[in-house]
Amino acid sequence: MANTILRSYSMDFTMQIEHAQRADGQWFSRVQYRDTRYGYKWSAWKPVGSGPEHGSETGRVARLPRVA
Repeated sequence: MANTILRSYSMDFTMQIEHAQRADGQWFSRVQYRDTRYGYKWSAWKPVGSGPEHGSETGRVARLPRVA
């Protein structure tokens, strides 16, 4: 699963959440939210402790932050 994106949703389905795992095992997450001025926006990829419990593959690949 080389940087494959998994999609899940917030409990009330108001936000999409995407998760991806880098080759070294580090998980990252980002959310899509509604901005009052420009419509929907994606946040930056941020490191998280673990991957999603449930999620569906999107068929897309993520470009994740590099190792610091």
